[in-house]
Amino acid sequence: MLQKLQEYIDKHKLFTTENKLLLAVSGGIDSIVMLNLLHRLGYNIEVAHMNFNLRAEESAGDENFVRNICEQLNVDFHVKRVDTLKAQADDKISIQMAARKLRYDWFQELRNEFKFDYLLTAHHADDSIETVLINILRGTGLSGLKGIVQNDLAIRPMLCFGRDEIHDYVRTNHIHWREDSSNAKEDYLRNKLRLNIMPQLDKIAHQWRANVLKLSDDILISEKILDKHYNEDVSIIFSNNIYDLNQIKNREDGFWLFRKSLLTFNFSHGLIDDILLNIDTQAGAIFSSTTHRLLKDRNVFILEELHNLASSVEIIIDLDLSIKNNSKHELELQLLDIKDRPVKFQKNEINLDYEKLQFPLLIRHWQAGDWFIPLGMKGKKKLSDFFIDEKFSIQQKENTFVLVSGNEIAAILNNRIDERFKLSESTTKILKVNIK
Repeated sequence: MLQKLQEYIDKHKLFTTENKLLLAVSGGIDSIVMLNLLHRLGYNIEVAHMNFNLRAEESAGDENFVRNICEQLNVDFHVKRVDTLKAQADDKISIQMAARKLRYDWFQELRNEFKFDYLLTAHHADDSIETVLINILRGTGLSGLKGIVQNDLAIRPMLCFGRDEIHDYVRTNHIHWREDSSNAKEDYLRNKLRLNIMPQLDKIAHQWRANVLKLSDDILISEKILDKHYNEDVSIIFSNNIYDLNQIKNREDGFWLFRKSLLTFNFSHGLIDDILLNIDTQAGAIFSSTTHRLLKDRNVFILEELHNLASSVEIIIDLDLSIKNNSKHELELQLLDIKDRPVKFQKNEINLDYEKLQFPLLIRHWQAGDWFIPLGMKGKKKLSDFFIDEKFSIQQKENTFVLVSGNEIAAILNNRIDERFKLSESTTKILKVNIK
C-alpha cells in the first residue's frame, strides 16, 4: 500500500514532502491508516481531531486514542471540543450538517493560523461509490456521478484504496483503531447502503464497484469538456440576471444550460424539476433556493439574491440630510436654493419643495395599501393601480421605493412625485433626490 499511495500522490501531483499537511483524524480505521501511511512515507504532517461530544465516554475515548497515537509518532496534535447539538439547534440543520460545518470551519482556522498548505481527509474509493449511489437516489446531474473528488476544500489521498484493502492493511500491520458505534446504525442512508444494499450488489455483479469508479472517472473528464461549452454559451440564455425563456426553449441545449446555471445558485435538482414543469406558468410565480429566488415575468425568469431584496431596505434622512441604514444603495441628496434651480431636470430625478417636507424622511419599499396623489391629478390613487396604469413589470414593482414625509408618500422615487409636494411659485428651497 505504501508504494500504491506514493504512486497515486505522484501521478496526481497532490503534494510533496516540502508541503505542510493537516490530517483530519477521527480515530476510525480510515483516518488512522492514512496517518500511518503518510508518517511512514516521511511527509510533514500534523493531526486535527474534533470531539463532537455526541457519544459521551466514547467521544472522549476517541480523543484520547488519537492523542496517544500522535505522541507515539511524535506528530503535533490539535483538538477542539464542540457542542454539536447546540450548533444543530442554532442553525436548524441536521446533526451531520452541523458536524460538517463545525469541522471544516475549524480546519480552515487551523490552516490560516499554522500556515498548512493542504487539508487531508481519509475518504476512500468505497466512500466515493456510496456518494454516487446516494446522489442517484436523491436526484442528480452528471456532477453527482463523479463521487468524491479532490478539490480546494480537501485532498483525499486514500481514494486509491478500497475498504477491503484498508482492512487488510490493519490486520497485516496489527494497527489499532476506534470503531464509531454510529456506523452500525441504519438511521442514515449511507449506512443503509453500506450494510444492506452494497453487499447484495456484490453478489449480483462482482465488478460493479470498479465499474462505478470507471464511470466516475469518465464523468470527471466529460464534465471538463461540458464546462467549457457551458462557459461559452450560458450568456445566450442568461444575462443581467435574466433568463430568456425563448432562447432556452429554442436551443437544443437550452434546458441543460438552464439547469446547470440554476445549480450554481443553490437550487436543488428537485426544485429545478419543479421549475421546468412550471416553466410556462403565469407571471408572478416564485421559486427560492437558500440564497436566491427565481421570479417568473412574461417570457423571462428574473434571478435575485435573497439578501438584496428591496423590501428589507429602510433608509432614514434627518433634517441635516444625514443618512442612516443605507448599506446597499447609491443615494444622492442635494439641497438647492430656488435661484439655483436647473433649467432642465435629469431623468429619474425627484425634486420636492423642501419646506413642505416633514423630517425625518423615510425611504422604504412600497407596501400594499399605499396611496398618493400623482403630480397633475387631484384625487388619490393606490400605488398598485398606478403600477398597472404605467405597465410596471414585476421586477419594476419589486424594486420600487417611496419617500415618506410624516405619514404621506411624497414621491415614488425615480418616477413620480406627489402633487402636494411639487415645486410652486412660493418654493424657496428644493430637495433633489436620486436613488439607485
